[in-house]
Amino acid sequence: MRPAVKLLVLTSSLNTHEIADLKKEFGYNKIQIKRGSDSITSVEEVIRQASDCDIIVAVLPEDILVDLVNPDNNAKAVIQPIRDEYQISSEKLTTEQLGSTCWEQVLLSALAPKG
Repeated sequence: MRPAVKLLVLTSSLNTHEIADLKKEFGYNKIQIKRGSDSITSVEEVIRQASDCDIIVAVLPEDILVDLVNPDNNAKAVIQPIRDEYQISSEKLTTEQLGSTCWEQVLLSALAPKG
């Protein structure tokens, strides 16, 4: 296992099952959680807060997510918990379930793997 991963968390809550699943998903035995601001208004704000993080765990408005997952703006993975209340409805975005049952990666529809 790799030693540690640092996550910027922009969601109000993560349960212990979701955190354990993250460790398993990414092969890390330790996860550092950096809590981000509760009132994100721009993709630049997210990128600034994530500057020292490896992965962004975000439940954000879809317009900000579209900019955040655009590789011209951000190269870090953006993931969110799989929950009914976080379903994405924008045609510009899609999700890809990770190997676990708790997490999905948010992607631009145009860049999503076809399969």
